[in-house]
Amino acid sequence: MVAELVEGILRRHGADRYQQLDALRQLVLAIFDCYPVPAALDARAWRNAGDELARRPAQVGLHPPKWARDIPEPFAQEYFDLLAIHKSLRQRDFPTTRNDLRITMCNIHDEFSKCAAVAAASLRADANEGRGRRPGGSEGWQARPR
Repeated sequence: MVAELVEGILRRHGADRYQQLDALRQLVLAIFDCYPVPAALDARAWRNAGDELARRPAQVGLHPPKWARDIPEPFAQEYFDLLAIHKSLRQRDFPTTRNDLRITMCNIHDEFSKCAAVAAASLRADANEGRGRRPGGSEGWQARPR
């Protein structure tokens, strides 16, 4: 879910799309590989989850970015089913859990967007400084020799 959100934010910055998707896929798999098999799954199910993660970035790149709040929808039930919640509470807690996922994705979107904006501004400033231009300023402006 987070990879899909990040891809949607980074997509507008115009990097080579295929390189970006491949780098994101590699990052997601590297993070996934750091975790042991959860107690709720067997090794085969965990491997299948990793295989699905390897496919997702390519699929995500085929459609326009989703709203952050909509990204968890296809995963909410599966996520909920993996939680250790007593059966008597399951039905009442699903809407709360789904909405919590949606809010969390919105918060991640806001925080990552801020970081991406700062990084992009820094890169632009570095590029402008290298060409003798003012950050965010006039084309063709050259620093005066002292």
